[in-house]
Amino acid sequence: MRKSLSAIILGAALATATPVLAQTALKIAASGEGSTSYAVGTGMAAVLSKAPGYSATLVTSVGQVENMRHVASGAAQIAFTGADLLTEAQKGEGAFKDGKLALQALLVLYPSRLHLIASEGSNIRKVSDLKGKRVSLQQPGSGTEVMAMRLLEAAGLNAEKDVKREALATGVSNARLQDGTLDAYFLVGGLPLPGVVDLAAKGVRFRLVDQGEALPALLSKYGGLYTQTSIPAKSYPGQDAEIPVLGSNYLLAVKGDLPEQVAYDAVKAIMEGKAEIAAANAEGNNIALERQRQANSPVPFHPGAVRYFREKGIAM
Repeated sequence: MRKSLSAIILGAALATATPVLAQTALKIAASGEGSTSYAVGTGMAAVLSKAPGYSATLVTSVGQVENMRHVASGAAQIAFTGADLLTEAQKGEGAFKDGKLALQALLVLYPSRLHLIASEGSNIRKVSDLKGKRVSLQQPGSGTEVMAMRLLEAAGLNAEKDVKREALATGVSNARLQDGTLDAYFLVGGLPLPGVVDLAAKGVRFRLVDQGEALPALLSKYGGLYTQTSIPAKSYPGQDAEIPVLGSNYLLAVKGDLPEQVAYDAVKAIMEGKAEIAAANAEGNNIALERQRQANSPVPFHPGAVRYFREKGIAM
């Protein structure tokens, strides 16, 4: 049956009047492959891209300093970072001596743990045993480097003089540990760290080093930035004992001028998509409402995040 001219005109008018849903593109700045933030961020990007009106992609960097600078410059909207470096960004200290970054917290994610991975044949049993050894502190600007240098200092070691310091990405550290040209490396993140899992999968014999001897001095100097925590037994293949280590909260940070509705929608999507994020890395299970307390963040929460938390009964 042929359509009448009026029907054709009406159909065209309706098609023209149909609104097109604008897409808000979000970029998430995370560390590179081998890091927990890369794995968790991959899951987050997938979850956020399913939220109506949003798309999300992962932007990788050498570490937390660059993550936050990406957000400050507008190259990304969300950054993975630790509480220690977020504090430095807020105060304009350390890597941020050239200027403060006005960032706010979007979410407190999970406890981040400093790993010290040593080759089995290196005879490294404690932090002070690193003296004279070939050690990677990861790349400059990474949260790993900051925590590792503070731990070495607390153990009475100078990172520039007492160890043969290297700055290697995780994949290179694993390869060098495997071929015997590196004795140990530091890496920070949640559990399990993909880079350490990859090392175990290659059949490399390694040891997670007990950091207990250096923790009292470090915690005394840096107060509430860090905690003494542990890597539970069986977190990695062949790890039979619990390992005392340095810990800190890991967060998502954003600029204060991020639209309130965007921040609200991002928090809602992440909280409701935890199962999918956990499929990318088990730390997704630890993203919880009860962690969203001002005491867990060195900077104020974004108003959009606060609105979501209050709707869920969390007093801010």
